[in-house]
Amino acid sequence: MLGGILKRIFVLNVEDLVLRKKLRRMYGALVTELNSVQNLKAMNPTREDIIAVAKNHVYPRLVEVTLGCSLAFLAFYDPEESDMKPHTRFGHAVFMPMNASIDEITLAMEEVSVICAMLDTVDDEIIGDSPQMLHLRQQIRCMIARKTIPVHLEGETGTGKSTIAQIIHDGRFQKKKKLVRDIASFYKGNLCENRMFGNKRGAFTGAETSRNGIFASANGSELFMDEFQEMPVEGQEMMLEVVETGYYRHMGDDVMKRTEFVLMTASNVPIKTLLSEKKIRHDLWYRLNSYVISISPLREHPQDIPLLIAHWEFLHSIDIVMSVMNRPELIEREWNGNVRELFLTLDRIHRGLEDINGNQLAPS
Repeated sequence: MLGGILKRIFVLNVEDLVLRKKLRRMYGALVTELNSVQNLKAMNPTREDIIAVAKNHVYPRLVEVTLGCSLAFLAFYDPEESDMKPHTRFGHAVFMPMNASIDEITLAMEEVSVICAMLDTVDDEIIGDSPQMLHLRQQIRCMIARKTIPVHLEGETGTGKSTIAQIIHDGRFQKKKKLVRDIASFYKGNLCENRMFGNKRGAFTGAETSRNGIFASANGSELFMDEFQEMPVEGQEMMLEVVETGYYRHMGDDVMKRTEFVLMTASNVPIKTLLSEKKIRHDLWYRLNSYVISISPLREHPQDIPLLIAHWEFLHSIDIVMSVMNRPELIEREWNGNVRELFLTLDRIHRGLEDINGNQLAPS
């Protein structure tokens, strides 16, 4: 029993006989020894299972990439060849020295069981094991559970705000409703009112048909307003009443209509800065009453870069032998464009347009 739940333990590529005997003695019939990832795949492992491995620190992630799913690992290392400390976390693995005692392995297994319980869509799509990413996952789960709370996402360009908005929406609505997206910088000039409220046929020259605005389209679902820092003053004024009362009217129509939606906003400037510089109205912000999620730039958690690279390479079916996830040239580089820049760079590298140092290559 591990954490009160019966789990299978697959011992993969563990060559140390003493360690294998120790695991069999501890967990008996739960243990199945395997010598290849292909054999592991044939066993159809699930998130309830634990994989015990004994290779380098990126091997667990490579196994996940090969199998195309998230798993929990107890990974062993040779203390004479590594300065890694016991109970080190990397991805979905807990690392222990191969000479660990039975009591130490038992404690580590309990920790791995906790990882099993945490494996879900949020873990699959929010890649990284740094304190910043662990905190981000916790915040996202909190917002999924609280379905009606507005959310504001703030972070530099390329940190993944749009992706996080989709994860929160899918978790809240179980993918049964579409996330309505728009960009605040589009709300300028004469188009602002029409874009928000829609219009009745004949409301103005060229209005040959009636059309819904963004508030009607989002009714019963969620509206994600990106680039919120670009919302013009007139747009903020129009949004204010709808957010407060839920009522609006089409251009050219006297009939009030009602809409009900959850609003998510995003900006590449901290909301406190936008408020202090009076780019966002305080009265609008107070009515939004949003929970703020701040997304850290990649330079503040470079330890997640290998996992991000492995994730991208898995999504793009890159063979493991071609992987660049461990290349220090990528891990140590300044990624001012954050995850977006990293992924675009990986695309160029694997297309042969750029080398590992960022030098442009002639197309072959």
